[in-house]
Amino acid sequence: MKKIIFRSPKEDLGFEKLKGERTLFILPSQSAINFYIRDMLGRGMDINKAEFETFDGIGRRNRAKRPDSILKYLVLSKILKENLRDLKIFPETVDIILGFFDDIAENYLDSSDIEKIPGEIFKDLGRVFDIYRDYFAARSLDIYGRVKEDSIRGTRFDTIIISGFLEFGKAEEEIIRILSGIEGKNIFIDIPFNFMESDLLDGLIKNLQAYGFELEEREGLDYKKEIDREKIKILSSKDNFYNLFFSNLKLLLKEEKVSDLTILSGSPSISEKVRQREGFEGLEFNLPSKERSLLEREFVTLLDYFLDKSKENTLKRVRLSYFPLPLDVINLEASLMAYNFKNIGDIDFSRIKDLRLNEGELDDFLSGVQLLQEEKISFKEDVTYYLEFFKNYLETARGKIENDLKRNPESPRRRDQRFLEELDEVLVKMEGLGDFYESLGLDDFVLILKKYMEKIRLDEVQNLEGLEISSQASNYYRDFKNLILIGFDHSYQEDKKANFIYKKETRGAMESLGLVRDNFKRDYFYLIYDLLVAEKVLILTGDRERGFSKVLNSLIFDLDLEVKEVEKIYETGRLYRTREVKDHNYIIDDKELGEVNKKISERSYSVTDFDILKDCPRRFLFERVYRIGKLEKDYEDRFYLDLGEKYHRVLEKYFKKEDDFNEDSLLKIILEVENLGDFDDLSFLEKVSVLNSQRILGDYIKKDLEGQAKYGYKPAYFEEGFETEIAGLKIRGRIDRIDALGDNEILMDYKRSSVKRKKDIEELKSFQMPLYAIGRKKLGKNISMAAYGSVKRGEVSTVIKNSDILPKDDRGQYYFTEEDLNELLNKFEDEIESLASSIRSGDYESSSDCKNCDYLEICENKENFNG
Repeated sequence: MKKIIFRSPKEDLGFEKLKGERTLFILPSQSAINFYIRDMLGRGMDINKAEFETFDGIGRRNRAKRPDSILKYLVLSKILKENLRDLKIFPETVDIILGFFDDIAENYLDSSDIEKIPGEIFKDLGRVFDIYRDYFAARSLDIYGRVKEDSIRGTRFDTIIISGFLEFGKAEEEIIRILSGIEGKNIFIDIPFNFMESDLLDGLIKNLQAYGFELEEREGLDYKKEIDREKIKILSSKDNFYNLFFSNLKLLLKEEKVSDLTILSGSPSISEKVRQREGFEGLEFNLPSKERSLLEREFVTLLDYFLDKSKENTLKRVRLSYFPLPLDVINLEASLMAYNFKNIGDIDFSRIKDLRLNEGELDDFLSGVQLLQEEKISFKEDVTYYLEFFKNYLETARGKIENDLKRNPESPRRRDQRFLEELDEVLVKMEGLGDFYESLGLDDFVLILKKYMEKIRLDEVQNLEGLEISSQASNYYRDFKNLILIGFDHSYQEDKKANFIYKKETRGAMESLGLVRDNFKRDYFYLIYDLLVAEKVLILTGDRERGFSKVLNSLIFDLDLEVKEVEKIYETGRLYRTREVKDHNYIIDDKELGEVNKKISERSYSVTDFDILKDCPRRFLFERVYRIGKLEKDYEDRFYLDLGEKYHRVLEKYFKKEDDFNEDSLLKIILEVENLGDFDDLSFLEKVSVLNSQRILGDYIKKDLEGQAKYGYKPAYFEEGFETEIAGLKIRGRIDRIDALGDNEILMDYKRSSVKRKKDIEELKSFQMPLYAIGRKKLGKNISMAAYGSVKRGEVSTVIKNSDILPKDDRGQYYFTEEDLNELLNKFEDEIESLASSIRSGDYESSSDCKNCDYLEICENKENFNG
């Protein structure tokens, strides 16, 4: 018997009547299988003689052997370079063409089909495809992965039920064709989508009838009449999507169990961002995802380092915990950051004329550079050489993992052990590349190894007790009590390809070949199915003006639904305490407070910490206490402020040496600081850079010297450290320069461009200069003046001037008497005590406008940001 059962989702399939002695269920996805089994068990059905599978699973066991993706990449790369000499072949080019050839194979097409696509390149690609296909065929590998008919025909099942599909791929059609030709089998194709007319369904049924299937059309539904519009709410938020999501979710949780809520998402990126906020919201989510082990990240860093031993990569290599250097790496990192070099191999101790290092750093710097320079690798060798080279490094990591797991079997090192086991298998596979390459470059070896590593998937342990977030497209066969839909606005992910192959000019031909599909009809069917089986539906979206997905727009139009704009009412993190919450009020709870206070009490404070703490305590918590890197910044952005550091060092050396302006001396110092050698030996661009620095620094030095001559103060201390304690907080800093005349001092801080103003100090917003002054006064010094040196602008900007020490000789608004200055500094100490008291009590209330904040994605305060 071969039958199509065309029913509505509200009518039962009738499994008990259909099942045989051995029944196979074929479902669209593994998640659909899980829900199907759960439902059957919940209804007390006997499924002991039933098995469940996907078409992919059947295909893997019953098809011709296919080449793995990396071998396909290597072969295609070689063929392209040999046959498309007019086309520049980059790794990305190979990836794009390989993806295209995979689509061709998946749809059982060949070179004649490729040549139907308009464009000269497709004639070339048709020729390349034949070479590519024949290469593997000669080695008994099939790029199509055709199913083996004899294997499919030998199935032991007497009844096969295929359920939940709206369309079939070529391989799936082939399996159905073979099954339909077997005598004595009962094959049922269950289509539970009888609620909407569509040519998608008509075509599906027609194709199945061509294989001899009879149509059993049961009573259908009209979804427009069946769906209760009262049970669907669509809420939109212009600026506060995450507040909208979490506040509605928490309101539901006050009345419903976690198991009664289901979140379906049309956007993987939105799902991940929701999961990332769970700690801040006090919720737990169950979202299947891949995790990267520390060993994987560090091994990739090591590979990149051997490819390019730049300053950036060298610093990253120094701090690798699995591949450690036998010295104080903190000292080595600090000295390398202070030293100007492009490549670790460029450091030549015989040419170094000036080396400024802190005490204890010199030995680590010298031995560390030697160790790094001795880490050598050949840039063209055979595969065995590279495998053995990197295996030696991995053995060090293996020993560390094994020792840690002996001490603590539950250690997170278990994740690294899993990665290492997978990587061992990869390296064994790569031994076979010796037959493919006599020798290869290091860059090619690393590229191949990284591609294999991309295939290693370490699934995070799922939190089965958490709120489940699933892909909307993979949730067939389940009922919903409270269904929440997200990611159907502008963030909706559509499967659209865009490159030099898949483009507007080729779309028509691609569609006719089945290479490009509009999945709107399929996705809309799935959405309507979900609404029909849900008791209540809440659709949450972002800014309506940025657009909704075609699927959601169609739903709104078809069902005449309203979209309600929602404004922020309360902070989601406090919903469990009270529904009446003042804006910007962030109180850390007792459990979190102990951890935060421990971190606060153990750390030392910099002078700029308090600027951040005053502006936004939450930013202070993220950036300075938990040290979360600025979200859009990379390692190099945080550590490579080379230009400012260079200017500081040049100015220090200059003012130590010269009392007047000397252009030649300035040029010489710049060359020394940058370790550039003779000016005449520099390249054109290096000369331009040096002369630009000379001009900028020269303009500033002239202005600075005018101030020194005016009052007779001379630079006396450079990079002068200080330490003080206020309200139990240890505060440390380093003053760029102190000009002295006896016990009277002028404090200088260099800035590349923008500087603080006296107004910022009077409003207790800028703590740097007042804290410098407090630190020096505690040493018995008198503060005559405090100023910022704006190097790029060639200006000296005074913010404090003591009129009891220096004359009032201009109209500046920065004068203080000694009494006024002491009063101001006392206010700063009181303000620090107040700030410390607030954060110790857990009050992280913020008045920030959130503009240009790096933490908007993880901070609840961003719901108030309208910038």
